[in-house]
Amino acid sequence: MQPLDLVPRPTLVIADLHGMHKALEGNLRGADAIDENGDWKRSGADLVFLGDVIADRGRDDLKVTATINRLREQVEAAGGSCTTVAGNHDGEGLRFLVADPTSYNRAAKSPTAETMLRKQFAGFAAMSEAVSATRGDPDRTLEELRLQRVALLSPDGKDPFLGRFKMSSRGREVVKYLTGLKLFDVRGSSLFLHTPPTPGILRALIGDRETINPLFRKGVAAALKQEGIPELTGEEKEEWDKLAIVFLSADNRKAKVPEAKDPIWAKLRGQKIQSIFFGHDNESRGTWQDHSTVKLLGLDTWYGRSYSPPDQCAAAWLLPDHTVEQFSQPV
Repeated sequence: MQPLDLVPRPTLVIADLHGMHKALEGNLRGADAIDENGDWKRSGADLVFLGDVIADRGRDDLKVTATINRLREQVEAAGGSCTTVAGNHDGEGLRFLVADPTSYNRAAKSPTAETMLRKQFAGFAAMSEAVSATRGDPDRTLEELRLQRVALLSPDGKDPFLGRFKMSSRGREVVKYLTGLKLFDVRGSSLFLHTPPTPGILRALIGDRETINPLFRKGVAAALKQEGIPELTGEEKEEWDKLAIVFLSADNRKAKVPEAKDPIWAKLRGQKIQSIFFGHDNESRGTWQDHSTVKLLGLDTWYGRSYSPPDQCAAAWLLPDHTVEQFSQPV
């Protein structure tokens, strides 16, 4: 099969920011993609974010989403496009905004889970700041945030949190970011995902990929009660839930990527996809040597670590001629 262009235009790919604006700015500056004022300066180039932007270890959810929304407008004005792929933590952020606060995550009771939640979901506290005049407690637990949400319930059981969140200018930036998400993107011969390409993801894409992103976006907009968006039908809701599990499961990093000889790759190549880029997996880096045609590249970095191995990268420039320029931005 004749190699196709990797991407149609130079494309900057940035993975898993984990709620840290410093990481976003560091990668953009390392890629020489923004000017001294932080504005996009690359004409005719694309920008792709691979998910896990919010609801994670960092506390800059409100600032990061506002910056990404601004960058999207600037990239498009410069003749490019900006894609935001949904990650599992973005899904958790959506759930935090729309789920029943009396039941949300009550199962997380073990000391291990409690310790993890204090660190990993600091972004929920940050998101709560959009409806509060004070900065949230960085050590507030998810259970405490849930109880705060419960305290907002009106006598009829309705939760005004989402309404108050959307009334805030900072909250609207998060909503705008969430409603712009996709589960995947294809440009050139490249497929962009949040997680490694599990068999379930590949089967879904080969089956009917044209319906996946529109349904996902409709479900997000409906959950956020966007004006003019009807609720999903029962059948649509069932399919939406399946897609979220397949594409956004945190356990996908443990799933075995099909071997190079698996017939599923030939089917994928039949759809002119030859390379796959993803975040999420902070261990499986580089190109899998046994995949001579479909090349896989993990781009996730856990910011805040006390070390930064040489092969750690959270961003890369992709060029049409199949050049991949990786770089690392310690933060």
